[in-house]
Amino acid sequence: GYTRDELLGMKLWDIDPDLSIEKWESDQAQYHLNRQGGSAIFESVHRRKDGTRYPVEVRTQFLWFGERELHVAIVSDISDRKNAETALRESEARWRFAIEKSTDGLWDWDIEKNTVYYSPRCMEMRGYTADEMGTRFEGWSSRLHPDDIESAKSDLENHLSGNAPVYSNEHRLYCKNGEYRWFLERGMVISRSPEGKPLRMIGTQTDIPEHRQEVARYSAFIKFALDGLVVFDRSGRIVESNEAYAKMLGYNQDEL
Repeated sequence: GYTRDELLGMKLWDIDPDLSIEKWESDQAQYHLNRQGGSAIFESVHRRKDGTRYPVEVRTQFLWFGERELHVAIVSDISDRKNAETALRESEARWRFAIEKSTDGLWDWDIEKNTVYYSPRCMEMRGYTADEMGTRFEGWSSRLHPDDIESAKSDLENHLSGNAPVYSNEHRLYCKNGEYRWFLERGMVISRSPEGKPLRMIGTQTDIPEHRQEVARYSAFIKFALDGLVVFDRSGRIVESNEAYAKMLGYNQDEL
């Protein structure tokens, strides 16, 4: 906010209110005695002509030209960077709050490094400690129920490739107690490369209520039983049957 002539008549501490004369003189004495070029990169605050302040990054170099001592400095306004850092800290604080207070588990997958962060709730739902859960993607895929692997991986790949706006899938995961439990997992890629390659994905893990797990087990029993199984409503209409019963009668399941 100054003219060039105004600046040429000022001292550095007129611009940088955090720079003391004592510190300046101490630095100069050290450089002078060593007669070596000294350099530094630091952040500070500069003051405009109207009194407002803004953050700066200063890259300074001490030089000798014959018997002349000179300083060359490149000063960058880092207001945008500082604002972005503040926004990031606030975002991380909200994310930590969500992790700690949510009844759902949360996970954060670094796809490039193939590492996954699991929230404490996510591990608690499966009964594992952080060391037992691990940080590799295979820690999830290797615990999928064999009957759910195809659908879970298909839905995931469908989203990673950009064909689906979100990832959502219900599947069973092996837990520490030796049982498979049903979970609903939802997620979204939040970062991609310029070429569209997925880089990072964040999602949630929801424990499906026990009655829905009972329904799922019942449906599996109906579907895979070798005997013919059929369900009627009070009017006598067939509302459910397995493939074995349909084959006995020569119908397909939709017809029944």
